[in-house]
Amino acid sequence: MLRQLSSLFALMMSSGLISVGHGALGALVVQQGSHYGFSDTFLGTLITVSYVGFVAGNYLFRWMLPRISYIRTFSVCAAVLTAGTLMLPLLKVELAWLVLRFGHGLFFSITVIICESWLNSTVDNQHRGKVHATHMTINYLAYGLSQYVLLLGSENAATAFSLVAMFVVLSLFPICMTRFAEPQASISTNKESTMTIRAAYEIAPVSYVAQFGNGMFTGASWLFVRYAEQTSTSEAAASTLAVVFFGAGFLLQLPVGWISDRAKDRRSVMSFVYGCSALLAFFLFFGDLFSSGILILFVLLYGMISATGFSLNIAYGQDLAGRERASEYAGMLFQPYAVGAIIGPMIAGFLMDRLSVSWLFLFIGIITISITVYTIFHRMRYALVEPDTQNVYPVVSSTGLTPTISEEVPLYSNYDIGPDIPESTTLDEEMEHELVGPQLGEILATDIDLIGPTLPADDDDLIHDDNLQNWRR
Repeated sequence: MLRQLSSLFALMMSSGLISVGHGALGALVVQQGSHYGFSDTFLGTLITVSYVGFVAGNYLFRWMLPRISYIRTFSVCAAVLTAGTLMLPLLKVELAWLVLRFGHGLFFSITVIICESWLNSTVDNQHRGKVHATHMTINYLAYGLSQYVLLLGSENAATAFSLVAMFVVLSLFPICMTRFAEPQASISTNKESTMTIRAAYEIAPVSYVAQFGNGMFTGASWLFVRYAEQTSTSEAAASTLAVVFFGAGFLLQLPVGWISDRAKDRRSVMSFVYGCSALLAFFLFFGDLFSSGILILFVLLYGMISATGFSLNIAYGQDLAGRERASEYAGMLFQPYAVGAIIGPMIAGFLMDRLSVSWLFLFIGIITISITVYTIFHRMRYALVEPDTQNVYPVVSSTGLTPTISEEVPLYSNYDIGPDIPESTTLDEEMEHELVGPQLGEILATDIDLIGPTLPADDDDLIHDDNLQNWRR
């Protein structure tokens, strides 16, 4: 375990440093955009555009990596991110910010994919969970600490953006100095069977719906800086709230994962997590009525528990998808999450602009309570499907959509050759299953002409009857 972590130390440090820059830039865009006179609706649109670029980065990554190595691809993306960060305070125009935020999401997503691909290709199955938990802990801490950039205030915008660019550039140092070999830079072009969107939904509808909702409120959560500014008495208090909000996510990752692994039905843990998130979100809707201590407590609790939903969605879906398709199914769940993250910030920004910033948490509360109700209903309506009795989901192959096995068809054990013959089947019917084709007697009983020339019907010729008796024998 320690040996594998040491071999990936440089990669995790680069991922943590660039996450500091990404988290700080997300907070600065909201803070400085409001200072420049941009509306909350437009700020939500900026987050949406960033997620659109994040989705598009997956396709650009597939084009770049086969041409250059992992480290070079990471370096190119870090260079572009640095340039885009430094251009934001110089171009205070809405259209320019839209383009720059799209570019940021595009190239930042490639750095995330590089880190995930490097980890998956290096770590064995025995230590994969622990290594990924360590990686997520570093990233959550990076996002939390990055919010201290808000302490520089609106009057020091140039300094703040330069600090963000510095962290992005420093992320190049560990990964470029590593002595460990990087994975082979290749992308599989295998056109064989792959999971469809419909199949991914039918495997675990709860995971698919919950992941869509998770993307909506997670994307909208980047507008929390506006909420912190309105409910805090100083910039230091607003920065502290943001640090707690974005940094508390790592605290319950391992405990909730441990509990869900031992629960009889993982949906019960999911409904509890989303139900608690909804309750805390409704409390934070009235955050301006609380004292600073109570507000920080509620923000801490919400940040801790809401961040665990993403992993629970994937874990429940992978339980039903099976071990062979677990990795592919996790990738499929990114699609509803990305769509939700594109839609959520625009709606939340519009509500905050037209009504008040507190409507951010009312929006989050409505989404999380909807996920809770749907999860409870699904758990009451459908029993948990055990891994050894799960259905086969359709896949796309060269011949099209393969048929599915319905729930009524029993699956056979390793000792069964096939289905048993029904009790009502007679012995004659059983014997018919062994026959290869029709019997000759049946053919002769019909008016169908025999294949080939027939024997002449001559009274003096007895060969016909003799041959017929021989055939019958």
